[in-house]
Amino acid sequence: MKIIVINNIKGGTGKSTITANLISSLIDIGHKVCSIDLDSPQHTLFNYVNNRSEDLPLMECETMDYKGDCNEIKNKIDSLREKYDFVFVDTPGGDFESLKDICMMADIIVTPISDSYLDLDVVLQIKNKQSFMPGCYSKIIWDIKKKKSQDSKNLDWVIVPNKFNVRKTKNQESVYKLLSKASPVLSGRISNFIKDRVVFKELFNKGRTVFDLKKSELTVSRVAAKNEIRMLSKYVLGEI
Repeated sequence: MKIIVINNIKGGTGKSTITANLISSLIDIGHKVCSIDLDSPQHTLFNYVNNRSEDLPLMECETMDYKGDCNEIKNKIDSLREKYDFVFVDTPGGDFESLKDICMMADIIVTPISDSYLDLDVVLQIKNKQSFMPGCYSKIIWDIKKKKSQDSKNLDWVIVPNKFNVRKTKNQESVYKLLSKASPVLSGRISNFIKDRVVFKELFNKGRTVFDLKKSELTVSRVAAKNEIRMLSKYVLGEI
């Protein structure tokens, strides 16, 4: 079983939406998936799952309040190992120090970021277009990688450029190029970018994803949205 933690110290980067769509994409190809929502008090992912109608593929999600002691969460994850292929853990933004122990459990950390240079700063500090260094968040991920390696365990870090403008802009192109160039320095992989499509928001509010759409509901843009998530899913799993 793989443990996938969705995390970013910045809020508003689309963690819950990315989580729901990744889960749906894996269920769509036959995997058994469950999730744990630690993002209290709003528990966006849990509320999303509760909004799903009974005729849609079942998503399983539990809420837990994390207050610095991860033993309860570790025990919960251990109890799921025989039943599921993947467990997603949706975490709150903010103080990452308190979430280090959660991230230590991860096989994969997925970090959505927007094309804002303010969001980018925690991952990559840019001195000029040719000079950059890891941001505060990247340094913490690197420390976790080192600690896990001491126990002969690996951590894969996937950075997801998310909520990018549907119309390509010079800013988002610049951000993506910088991330791709800095990937070896960050010791993380940069996925395909996910566009800020209306369909993601509309479906999320209804407890659905692009993988729940019927053929009669598909349009060119919705097929493109589905392909973006499918590619992201393969990227997260290391298949591309």
